[in-house]
Amino acid sequence: HRFYVDLPSAVEDAYFNSGGGPAWHTVLIGGERAGGKGIFALDVTDPATFSETNAAHIALWEFDNSDDCVDLVITDLVMPEISGIGVITVIKKKSPKLPVIAMTGWGEHPGALARDAKADLVLNKPFELEDLERHVAELLVKKS
Repeated sequence: HRFYVDLPSAVEDAYFNSGGGPAWHTVLIGGERAGGKGIFALDVTDPATFSETNAAHIALWEFDNSDDCVDLVITDLVMPEISGIGVITVIKKKSPKLPVIAMTGWGEHPGALARDAKADLVLNKPFELEDLERHVAELLVKKS
């Protein structure tokens, strides 16, 4: 048996304001759990453009533990079709020192699960933006 892209995926709309001008795109976020332990994003807006020669424009980013391109991750615990606990677990397995902040509006049980998954901080909603900024700064200082 071979594992490939076996992490649950999610498809969401995202607004890009980049080289092609501002526009809405459809983005697929997926990952490899047992297969390779990476997380990636693809622009799947126009399937007619899918080709190997256009791959550089479709692949938006990839995160794995060989990259230093991510300083901190903020995730919600309850999202459509993807588990915040799963996101934390994959990230911490790949990069144990990468700070992760989890947000929840669902009470203590999801927060306890996030702490068990090694989230560095659990913020209960609603929270003040100033508090988030302070926690991000503290975790970034602690990381370096």
